[in-house]
Amino acid sequence: MYLLTSNPNKVFTSKAILEHLYCEVGYNINNFAPVYRSVKELEPNIVQVRRGYYMYKH
Repeated sequence: MYLLTSNPNKVFTSKAILEHLYCEVGYNINNFAPVYRSVKELEPNIVQVRRGYYMYKH
């Protein structure tokens, strides 16, 4: 979530977000959908631009 909120209006791929999570947490996540659902509950301004692309709109 910090990756998106610290770079408002910049589009990130789900792959880039998962790679960032792996670097931060050290745990490999294969599916982005559960991550997105959890993040969306905490920060509703994170939106899906199109399939596989996400950004923070403030």
